[in-house]
Amino acid sequence: MLGWKLFSHSVRMVLVNWPHALKISVPLILCNVVAFLLAGQAILSGLDVANPGEGAGGLLLALPLILIGSLWTIVAWHRFILLEEYPKTIPPLRFDRILSYFGTSFVLGLLIGLLLMIGLGVGALIAGVAPILFAVLSFAVTTMGIWVFYRLSPVLPASAIEKPTTIREAWESTAALSGATLIAAALTFVLSFVLAFASELLAAAIPATALASGVASNCLLTLVGASLLTTIYGVAIEKRAL
Repeated sequence: MLGWKLFSHSVRMVLVNWPHALKISVPLILCNVVAFLLAGQAILSGLDVANPGEGAGGLLLALPLILIGSLWTIVAWHRFILLEEYPKTIPPLRFDRILSYFGTSFVLGLLIGLLLMIGLGVGALIAGVAPILFAVLSFAVTTMGIWVFYRLSPVLPASAIEKPTTIREAWESTAALSGATLIAAALTFVLSFVLAFASELLAAAIPATALASGVASNCLLTLVGASLLTTIYGVAIEKRAL
């Protein structure tokens, strides 16, 4: 039940605060639109394998734009929920917080990547002997990586609101949410699948809506994902009630 509460609270925060969510999403929306104009179809379906050079230049410019827009929006959302920093027309560009958030994400990614490499490396050693066991181990290692990420996730909102939290503090503070974070993550994955599927259906039925539906789906999922991290931080670190 706690996992569902974490997830539903995260979605509810976005829906209830939709006027502010829309303002906070402006950087992400604009960056996504510009990225699409730069990269065109490559941003939606990837590079053409037969002509890898086609669209590559635009993609090199588009991907950093999407990253900047995403971090700008995510940092602003953390600050809105945790510090009640209300946006006016567009959230302020807090470049120092964005850099801090990116750096913290990078370190967290390296740590989890190292764990995954060790686990999958062990799995590769037994792949020739027991392929089925390797598949099971790969799934288990990936699940563990997701679990570790959410257990350590309070370091991310902490960096956004200038209240640094160590990895040890994050790990200890989320002990009571251990299983719940994994359930909430699974529910978020299901939501992402549903949104992507709905966006594809709409784009197939009405091609003119492809860009709008894709951007809307991306923005909603980004905000829900940021809300989940914010909720975990609020419950684990600030001891807020759901």
